[in-house]
Amino acid sequence: MQPPSGATNSRSGLVIVLVVGALLLCCGLPLGGIFYSMNWATAGGGKAMLDCNFTYGAVSDALGAYLRENDNTLPPKDGWQKALGKHYEAASKEVNVEGSPFSVPALDDKFGCAEGGPEGTGMAYNADVAGKKLDEIPADAVVFFEKPTRGISTTAYKAPPFLESPKMTILGMTRQRGWKIIDADAQVMLVQEDGSRLKEAAQPGGPIQVGTDSGGPVNVITEKSSGGEPAKK
Repeated sequence: MQPPSGATNSRSGLVIVLVVGALLLCCGLPLGGIFYSMNWATAGGGKAMLDCNFTYGAVSDALGAYLRENDNTLPPKDGWQKALGKHYEAASKEVNVEGSPFSVPALDDKFGCAEGGPEGTGMAYNADVAGKKLDEIPADAVVFFEKPTRGISTTAYKAPPFLESPKMTILGMTRQRGWKIIDADAQVMLVQEDGSRLKEAAQPGGPIQVGTDSGGPVNVITEKSSGGEPAKK
């Protein structure tokens, strides 16, 4: 989960190059489209999307680091923010560098993603798995999940309606993106309308890939899973 040494300062620029390059390859963008895509990625809707991807990626990295330090035991129900604090701060610094167009928020009551609209979305810790060891829960159990209101909380997981999930617009195409979760393998996923999950890979220590579907370019994803079977560890 940790990035290679020396990769931090160039990561934001690399994200822009990869996103624009992927759009060019998959969509055959002309020169004007390339400049449009660069603006989209750094100042338009793409910035909000990538900020959110990096934010959940930082939580994922922090969770993975905490698990390694604590014998694969999840943070306690009370005080989990403090428990993850130093790891989340370290992951955030990989994005919050001078000159970067992207940012990751503090893990506090204002935490959230602007991709969810003016009010944004927040994140909750699943109270049903808090404090448990990984071998006591399925590998695909939900540990953290996006919620419709900004801020952080602790509550049992219940999937919000897909059609109420944040919308994303890329090159004029708008669709629901699904709700973000982080599972017991510390993987960031997007829960789709049919309950399947798309694995997201735009995080501080992870690879960056742009996936597409029949509706055109979609979120930064890698693979699809059913969400019904525990992942192999």
